[in-house]
Amino acid sequence: MLLSSHDTDEDSRLTVKKPTLLCLYIVFFALMICHCFVVILVHSFDVMPSEFAYQALFSNTSFLVKFIGNISLASLVLISLYQMKQSAIFWCLTLLIFDMSSIVFWIFTQNWLDVAGSLGVTIVSIVWGGCLTCTIYLKYLKKRGKLL
Repeated sequence: MLLSSHDTDEDSRLTVKKPTLLCLYIVFFALMICHCFVVILVHSFDVMPSEFAYQALFSNTSFLVKFIGNISLASLVLISLYQMKQSAIFWCLTLLIFDMSSIVFWIFTQNWLDVAGSLGVTIVSIVWGGCLTCTIYLKYLKKRGKLL
């Protein structure tokens, strides 16, 4: 096979230098996935602090659905960010909407604001802010032609 017939687009795509802010978002979503895994493990091994252990929120099936959904969607965001694909915009917005809808559901059905407290509100604010700013940054990169 001649070197000139080799598909260089695939090779050049793999060696493209990623913008620094994109790398920070990759770290952000990796940490988000780790956080969700820790929450699921703490819940599964019954090491939840006693003041939370008996709350209806943590014994509800929607608890696991939310965190497994967040892990799945954040993994898709992470993969598409690493590959610098335009689909990262879609997955990031999907994650934001999924998380917002599940939190709103919990607020109205499980008294989430009292159970989660200020720490829960802070974590959710960081996640939502990260998803929103990542979406804006990805749209900027798309406009500049940096995403595939």
